[in-house]
Amino acid sequence: MTSWNSCIVLSTESLIQIKFWRENLEHVNVKKFSSDVSCQSVVYSDASNTGYGGYVVETPFNIAHGMWSKCEASKSSTWKELNAVRNILLSMINVLKDKRIKWFSDNQNVVSIVDKGSMKPELQDIAMCIFENCLIHNISIDVVWVPRTLNEKADFISRIIDYDDWGIDEQLFTYLDSLWGPHEIDWFANDDNHKLTVFYSRYWTVNSMGIDAFTINWQGANGWFVPPVCLVSKVISYMRQCFAHGTLVLPLWKSASFWPMLCPTGEGFIKEVKGCIDLPTNKKFYTSGKGNKSVFGNIDLPFRVLALRLDFEPF
Repeated sequence: MTSWNSCIVLSTESLIQIKFWRENLEHVNVKKFSSDVSCQSVVYSDASNTGYGGYVVETPFNIAHGMWSKCEASKSSTWKELNAVRNILLSMINVLKDKRIKWFSDNQNVVSIVDKGSMKPELQDIAMCIFENCLIHNISIDVVWVPRTLNEKADFISRIIDYDDWGIDEQLFTYLDSLWGPHEIDWFANDDNHKLTVFYSRYWTVNSMGIDAFTINWQGANGWFVPPVCLVSKVISYMRQCFAHGTLVLPLWKSASFWPMLCPTGEGFIKEVKGCIDLPTNKKFYTSGKGNKSVFGNIDLPFRVLALRLDFEPF
């Protein structure tokens, strides 16, 4: 038994929450007599055993997606569904800021936790992150339960597995950046493998600058290109179209459709290739995506990998 006068040692998490409320209570400790219950944006989210996904209804090209690590995949369904809300919110914060949002989830626990919080510390931390970012970015979020049968698109997005995801390790990047850098934009990356602060991804992720690199003019920026192999031909064509320059990492596959674009005679590179470096084939120098099906990062490569310095600028 303890008395009212006993000293209690607060946990670090408790101190963080006390500090938050001390700094923000005056901003949120209000209740309007009448409130606007309309919404300016509608979002659906879902989580599966492999990842999370969500989209904005009125702008369906605004899709957020990510995959779980092995540790994250072992978490409870509530943790994954709640973290899906957090990640999607952070991924599209610039799309959703200053709006009232109706957010649909097929997990009833998520509806309650976003509204009231949780007694479980790891769930409460996620709920606080959602609350803080809504407060900072002037977002009003109303999470509503929806049956799974009405959440099929978000469910489909959450189950996407990117088998073409791969990258190189930090040591190799640092070496190439010292030769041909500083690089400015990582045009094909995600939260797990980006080498630069500014990067573009296939779908919105928590830290990506934007999506679909092919909608941006690449001219003028020293680009870093480690695209899915299936996009190498398109990357070379678009670099030429934009008069772009940068470093392209690709496998030396002479039978691939992109090879004649770089070496049309079979004996030498096109004049826009200003430098070429053979990279090591040991698996430790490459990273596999969370889909874990890529040859990169899983075995020592049976083929050569090149880093090409390309410059399509006319002068």
